[in-house]
Amino acid sequence: MDVGNRRELTFQASLVAADPDPLQVKRTNLLRAGNPQKADIGSDARIADNAAMAYSACTYKGEPRRYVVEPWVQKPSADVDERRKDLTRLIAAYLPAAQKAAGCTS
Repeated sequence: MDVGNRRELTFQASLVAADPDPLQVKRTNLLRAGNPQKADIGSDARIADNAAMAYSACTYKGEPRRYVVEPWVQKPSADVDERRKDLTRLIAAYLPAAQKAAGCTS
């Protein structure tokens, strides 16, 4: 997402294999984003200072999968607590709707 010709947010949503755990795959990136903390979103989630990741286990065309969402803040504001709340609200709202739209059922 660009605002005023500046990249403010990068967002990725992916349908991935059931294994390996996407949070383990991106563990180093989440650590670099600052203090990732567990969140009660989907099957599992982490909210960091400048990024977040959540996934839901689901079934796609009869196969077990995980639907993953990852927002990454490019130029973070000074208010880390507010940014974490915003990231939490974003992925909590987006994950179930996007998963359903992708045809990945619980």
